Amino acid sequence: MKVIDATVRVQHECSMCNLSRSYPDARMAVWCNGSTDCLQVMTDKSGDLESILDAVQGRSITEEILRERFSAMTIIRECACDGEYIPGIIQKAGCWSIGPSTYEGGYEVHRLVAPSKNRLRECVSMLRLIGKVEISSMRSRETDETLKDLGILPVPVLEGLTEKQIEVLVSAHENGIFSIPAKMKMDDVAKKLGMSRSTYGEHLRKAMNTVMDNSYPMLKLFAVPRTK
Repeated sequence: MKVIDATVRVQHECSMCNLSRSYPDARMAVWCNGSTDCLQVMTDKSGDLESILDAVQGRSITEEILRERFSAMTIIRECACDGEYIPGIIQKAGCWSIGPSTYEGGYEVHRLVAPSKNRLRECVSMLRLIGKVEISSMRSRETDETLKDLGILPVPVLEGLTEKQIEVLVSAHENGIFSIPAKMKMDDVAKKLGMSRSTYGEHLRKAMNTVMDNSYPMLKLFAVPRTK
């Protein structure tokens, strides 16, 4: 089955587009999970990185989980989407948005899959009702070829996780519990968070199970051998 694989840029009024317009050299990506979103910021300017994170923190409750020299990832304790919800418009047009939503130079950028060029044209027409629209790439592809080339999991991997489960999952990664061999004992990591080993282990198991449940549909898709 042939589909249209396209990248669409939309310039409209929303907090993330406005922030991107203020910092045109930065690239931001948002994985929308409803009440808890994940934001990644990448820029060659360290000062811009701090300013962007401060701006996000100024309007939302955030928790930074990763920081490198020119990039950072943070959890936003509410939906980062405001203004028009672009993935919803794409869906109404009969197309599919493949997350995350990215922001560059004042534009919200989406990779989408359309069943036909007519559906893509309809999608663009609907998006033009809210702002400026550009199609930066478009090609016809086979369905399975598109799936193999996603490179991401288009699922809300954080959905259903509690704040405590996220905290435990992050601490387990940062302290090397998942490393082989483990860099730190679970007892010691639990103690750092003021928990017993059993309580910490229960939160960790529940968090891992939720992430696996959320990821399972796409994992299963790639695990099943395809026949020509």
